[in-house]
Amino acid sequence: DGDIHARNSDNIDLIRQANIFEEKINWAWSKSRLAQEHQNYTEKLMKMEVESLEDEYIDYSLLGYFHMHYLDTTANCFKFGDAVVTPLVTKKQLFWEGSRMSHCIYTNYYERCTRLEYMVFNIKTPTEECTAGFYIRQGTDNMFIESKFLHLDQARTKRNGIPSSGMDDIIRKLQLQEKLFIFTNNQNQKQD
Repeated sequence: DGDIHARNSDNIDLIRQANIFEEKINWAWSKSRLAQEHQNYTEKLMKMEVESLEDEYIDYSLLGYFHMHYLDTTANCFKFGDAVVTPLVTKKQLFWEGSRMSHCIYTNYYERCTRLEYMVFNIKTPTEECTAGFYIRQGTDNMFIESKFLHLDQARTKRNGIPSSGMDDIIRKLQLQEKLFIFTNNQNQKQD
């Protein structure tokens, strides 16, 4: 099920990229050829973008109170088990994540981040690193406060690789951490 979701997401990304260059995709190409085309478009878009890149902060506080339970504000990251999790909240952070990891997190998802519809994290363990993208969804927390929660869209290792089951477990536990990522308009709530 996760692999089917990943392929659908990759195909949608490939279509977006081909549209930018006004090129057509040959769906008769092999799966590996389609993946290579996606990689080529991503690299081409990254090279175009770096020439005019100015940094911009994505102000997630506009969503309301942003509760990040374990955040180390001096390092802008937090420990979660044996993982170090870094929220990517600037244009340059997203650009360099996509460039360093050789995937399209910047080229296809930056605009969604600026519209406060999407949030991205770099997650590192001693043996693996990945980028995880989350949709920001409306909901009600266990205190019946109208809030926005993170819902996993996709996670990718270098060159759009699929994370190991161990990394996948970390990401899913991270998403289920009820107090970790909650945006709410209740400004009186204190951070633990």
